[in-house]
Order: sequence, then C-alpha cells, then structure tokens
Amino acid sequence: MSRGGSRRGDDCNQEDNTDGWVAVSDYVPQAAPKAGDEADVKKKIDEDVKEFFAVRNLQEAEVYFNLPDEHRFRLVDKLVASALESKEADARLVGDFFAQATSNRQCTLEVFEKGFMPMAEFLDDIAIDAPKAFDYMAIMLRGAGFQNEPERLHRIASKLVGSEKLVSLVA
Repeated sequence: MSRGGSRRGDDCNQEDNTDGWVAVSDYVPQAAPKAGDEADVKKKIDEDVKEFFAVRNLQEAEVYFNLPDEHRFRLVDKLVASALESKEADARLVGDFFAQATSNRQCTLEVFEKGFMPMAEFLDDIAIDAPKAFDYMAIMLRGAGFQNEPERLHRIASKLVGSEKLVSLVA
C-alpha cells in the first residue's frame, strides 16, 4: 500500500512532515512584482484588469493595489481606459473599486490623479466613438473622491476641450 506524497518535492512548494514524507502543494502565493520589474508589473496589471472585469468582485480586487508605489497609477490608467470604452456597469464597478481603495487607504489622490491624466488627454477623441465617455469618466472620478478635490479635478479637466462639462458631471 502506498503512503502517497513524494520524498522528492525538489521543484514544488513543500513542507516536511515529522515522519520524513514531503507534502507537496501547487499553491504559490503571488507576491507583488519588485519595483524594477516594469514588464512584470505591466503583465500583472493586464492580468488583474482582465480578472477584475470577469469576476466583478470588489473584495477579491483589494489585492490589485499590491504594487510598488511608483506603478499604482498604471493600474488606475488601465482600469479607466478599459471602462471608458465599455458599458456603464463597468464604469460603476471601477468607480466602486476606486471608492473602496480610497476608504481603505490603498491608493492616494495623487496616484489617482496621475492615473486619470492619460485618458483625460484623449477623452474628447474617445467621446467621438463612445458618446458616454464623459459620463463614465465622471462616475470613476466621483468614485475616487474628486468631487471633494476641486483643484485636482480642474487639473484633470484642463486636459480637455470640454473641461467644464466634465467638472459639472463630477460635482
């Protein structure tokens, strides 16, 4: 009769038991990429964003901001870009995620501002093909708390031809 397990376990996560047998597990916790691994960070963000819109679970999404500080804005940018060209439900989901990240202090307004800027610069053009883009952007900006930060909101809106439209939608 076989006792199961393996004495080798060289290539796996392993845990030595007191009887000399090795318990093998295929679970490997994902650590945040290191600061210098920009390609790894971008890959992780792409995977997280894809998973976020597939799973749509805010509790599971809490780990997405486990990134080096200097890369967190990339997650914001990717989520905003994805939601702008999607449906209102996606913009609301992102807005709710941003509200959660703000209340849990997972992301600062500085990071949010930096993450919103790239899409703000193209919002007028995006709105040509996605007429609801201003509305969706406003939903996400409110989620991040920009209705309470008029100076930051105006800096983001200053990138647009229709800046007052965006400001009025957020306020």
